This record gives sequence, structure tokens and C-alpha cells, in this order.
Amino acid sequence: MNRRKFLLGLVVCPSVIFGADEKEHKEKYLKIYCSHRKKLFEIPVTPSISQFLKTYECFKDLRSNKGSFIYPKLVEKLYNIQRYFGNKHLELVSGFRTKHTNKIVGGAKHSLHLLGKAADIYIPGVSISKLYKVSSRIINNDGGVGKYLKHGFVHVDVRGSRARWRS
Repeated sequence: MNRRKFLLGLVVCPSVIFGADEKEHKEKYLKIYCSHRKKLFEIPVTPSISQFLKTYECFKDLRSNKGSFIYPKLVEKLYNIQRYFGNKHLELVSGFRTKHTNKIVGGAKHSLHLLGKAADIYIPGVSISKLYKVSSRIINNDGGVGKYLKHGFVHVDVRGSRARWRS
């Protein structure tokens, strides 16, 4: 899908692009603190243009300030993780990355962060092991979950197939 068709879809029929009924998600908000922006974002899980813009701002590359489309399925999965832990906000370590930033942080050559399909997160007061277990259940077969105990975060992605690892 080219950019023009995507943007037209946002205006004409956001529920088709985001794959959900707006009434079904009326009061859902992903609360995510972006440490590199020092700001708490409340991103509506409702499929709308405002979701796209807020998500874009929150997940921007921390070095270049460039953004990318973030997959709504990732937002939905992050919301479900948040909900499991009593709606405590998530802390975003890394969302979208440019190739340059990805290389600096030692990311995989074909990292899903480059595509807006991944996030590195933690929740204050929740152990990384517990977050990993819960994230694995919620992501299920829709993506990957990695535990980075030494760095204090869990990687979640929506690659479309199951992957698990620990570092």
C-alpha cells in the first residue's frame, strides 16, 4: 500500500485500515511513558486519525526524531499487557528506530523496530520475568517476545509468527 492510499484510508474509512469497530473500543487508552520525551502519552486504542498521530509522536526515534506508522495490532497488544497489570502505565525504552539508531544500539539488521512493529518496554514495580511471561501469553502466536534482564526491559513485536528468546 502506498502512502497516498494509506492516508486516504485514514480519512475515508479508518475502521477498515485499523480493523476494528470504534464503538467496541470507545474507552480504551494505552498509557505509555516515553522516557526520551519525558512525557506520558494516552493513546486511544480506538481506530482514528488521532490515534495515528499520537502513536506516531510517542514512538519516534529518540535520536533523529523521525517517526513511522506504528501497527495498530502492536498498540492493542501493549494495551492488553497494560490492562493485565491493572492499567499501570508502560515505560517505552524504544519504539520506532531509524537504521542509524538501530546500528548504534546494536539492533538486529532486520529489526521490527525499523517497521513500527516492535517496542521495548517495562513497567515500574513489575519484574522483567513476570512481564515477559504475561507478554508471551498476550502476544501468543502473533509475534515475538524477548527478555533482556540485564538491560531491564521486554521486547514485544507483532511479526505474525511466534518467537521467544532471552538475553
